[in-house]
Amino acid sequence: MAVKKNMKSKLFVVTGGSNGFGRAVVQKLLEKNHFVISLSRSLILKKEVEMYQSTFFQFKVDFSKPFSSATQRFLIRTFSKINLKKIDQVCLINNAAVIHPVDRIENLFEKEIQKHIQVNLAAPIAMTQVFLKATSLFKGPKIVVQLTSGAALRAVEGWALYCASKAGLNMFNQVLTLQNSPDQNFKAILYSPGIMDTSMQKNIRSVKKSQFPLIEDFKRFKKEDQLKAPEVVADDLIRILSDFSKLESGQTYRIG
Repeated sequence: MAVKKNMKSKLFVVTGGSNGFGRAVVQKLLEKNHFVISLSRSLILKKEVEMYQSTFFQFKVDFSKPFSSATQRFLIRTFSKINLKKIDQVCLINNAAVIHPVDRIENLFEKEIQKHIQVNLAAPIAMTQVFLKATSLFKGPKIVVQLTSGAALRAVEGWALYCASKAGLNMFNQVLTLQNSPDQNFKAILYSPGIMDTSMQKNIRSVKKSQFPLIEDFKRFKKEDQLKAPEVVADDLIRILSDFSKLESGQTYRIG
């Protein structure tokens, strides 16, 4: 779908954009005629996005491994194709994350620990750095969104790594906000989507009670239809991002 002439659009970079919540965000943004760059370990099928060939770009990235140099080159190449003069706002949505391993701390393996921290903390930090470098010449409004969780604020048995990585990302966002406070065109926010009906929830329900004592609660959430559809949450996030002037840098926004 082509963007109308003389009409400015927003540009969004979404990590983990091929599945779950990220996929819902990508689809909603494309339907609103925004430019979207999806960075994910798998690609969206071409037939699903062929009508958006002039506004959608995707790149395969394994966030469990170092990736920044190749990703930065891709972003810069893609930005040159888009022509940032047509863009009135750029936004990074750091969505990609994992929940596993879920277990008692003494049962964790070092490789699992390293992979989890790489995906949930090191990758969004590196992705933010890549985004800031790639958009350094862009003078319009710029937003960085980190997906957070209630687990960043309270201890959940079995989720030691998830709690720690999300808490670390929250603090990183505070420093990012402080560093850029003089820039009125820059805002960094946290978004907490709540519990959604995604593969992450399915993975949580698949572990043993000895690994995750609260598993029966999460099974009940599914049984009682308490899980929100990713599309509903995507609409909420996009609504929040729609008015740059109302965003407060450093704040945590939650599903309304």
